[in-house]
Amino acid sequence: MEGATVSRKIDAHQSTLELLRSLSLLWLAGAALRLTILALPPVLHAVGTEFRLRGVDIGILTAIPPFFFALAAIPGAALISRFGAVPSLLLGLLLNALGAAARGFTNDAVELQLATCVMCLGVAIMQPAMPTLVRTWTPSRVGLATATYTFGLLSGEVVPAIWPVAPNLPMVSDGWRAVLFQWSLPVLATAVAIALLQPRKHRRPQTSRVRAWPNWGEPAIWKVGLLIGTVNAGYFGLNGFLPGWLAQAGAPGMIRQTLLALNAAQIPAALLLMIYLERLVFRRWTYVVAGLLLLAGSVGLAILPSSLAVFFASLAGFSLAGLLTLGLALPPLMTSPEGVPSFSAAAFTVSYSIAVLTALVLGALESNSSSRFISILPIAAAASSVLIIGTLIRPPPRKRGSD
Repeated sequence: MEGATVSRKIDAHQSTLELLRSLSLLWLAGAALRLTILALPPVLHAVGTEFRLRGVDIGILTAIPPFFFALAAIPGAALISRFGAVPSLLLGLLLNALGAAARGFTNDAVELQLATCVMCLGVAIMQPAMPTLVRTWTPSRVGLATATYTFGLLSGEVVPAIWPVAPNLPMVSDGWRAVLFQWSLPVLATAVAIALLQPRKHRRPQTSRVRAWPNWGEPAIWKVGLLIGTVNAGYFGLNGFLPGWLAQAGAPGMIRQTLLALNAAQIPAALLLMIYLERLVFRRWTYVVAGLLLLAGSVGLAILPSSLAVFFASLAGFSLAGLLTLGLALPPLMTSPEGVPSFSAAAFTVSYSIAVLTALVLGALESNSSSRFISILPIAAAASSVLIIGTLIRPPPRKRGSD
């Protein structure tokens, strides 16, 4: 009897360690989704000065990430179907690190854009793999695992804003080039960690059963895609154009702290949802409150003095993080394990297509209008749409009342 008790304790201890290892790797992979992308905004003013970037050029740079996220999401699901989630994730990490490192050696805007394309192709492959790994590695803790990797993603957005200064690196020029290069290193380290430490207790679904092509007639795909799309439109739009707005307002010294506020305010939201996500993910009022906060923050940034930019950026960041975490939790909760890659890929395709359009519209408005209020309109429209889309999210009948 005592032997059986000891055995159960050992099994429980091993299960806890396995869960912690899975969550740690998911956190690292989540951080790698954004570390390299969000390294650019803090140094964008310096890049723009050296390369003489116009508003349209910045719009293209801002549009590249969501464009590739939309373009490569379905092929990413096909890779998962053919080779599995872990090999696909590792490929994405390597492309991400390669493109990010190459940005430190670019000589003009075109080279910078090409390196960014390679980097974003890697991230695009990674994204549909993440919900799949959540369902595979932590099948009984989907909410916690989703919140954990989203927390990692948000941490990857904050760290470059906090630490935009790079150490002296061999073979790399100083300044913004070293800043962009340095963030490729933790992405490469994450690939090594996952290759060596990936959990093996929960085997992935057989690749022959994994659906590579989504069912585009499924309404839930469009609801989730539109929800995440409004979040991405707001997030990429604000990160891409806040530096220009503040410089135009005569407050270039506010750029770093405003970007930091936008990203750092996401951490409390992520931490709260690590505890309460499963209680809130299908509640209508959650999306209404978050949408109102995002609307207030984005409009406040456009029409009120730049001295209040930190406050309104914090409002926008908190709401964006909450909505993103909720949106990323939906694919593994609303479909079967075999359908997670294709469902996620379809939702990402829809969502990032919206972000591409928003970035290009913002770039055109920035180049042709001197009013911050005019150029904020696409983001305000995205925030307003959350109030409608969020109320349409429903749990599938087979999931009602359960995880």
